[in-house]
Amino acid sequence: MGKMHYISLCSLVLCLLFLGVSMAAEKQNVPVIILPPEKPQDTLSAQEREAAVNLVRSFFQLDAPKSPYGQAKVNVLRGPDGKIRRLVVYLLHRDAYLVDIVQLTIDDDFHVVGVDKSPW
Repeated sequence: MGKMHYISLCSLVLCLLFLGVSMAAEKQNVPVIILPPEKPQDTLSAQEREAAVNLVRSFFQLDAPKSPYGQAKVNVLRGPDGKIRRLVVYLLHRDAYLVDIVQLTIDDDFHVVGVDKSPW
């Protein structure tokens, strides 16, 4: 009876380990939310919105299986020329009450040319 109980317990542990590994390997679906602009004239076009979401998703690897983030909120800032120049990204952690704030400076082609992390 003791040996049978031990085998059942080992089987259960292996099953749980397998489920945990397979669940951890799944692609995450972290939402990226574009915050409304301060000025109505700064409203994003659908193309700009998609480019900003894709940049944030790829730069921070939000779809990675072990991404620590549960949500990203993005404040889009335009330069004096009216073009998008900075993205202030608020990365909300999945398992803690913690937010990472990162400012991405981008060029005309939506490539990151600078990264500033919050000092706190």
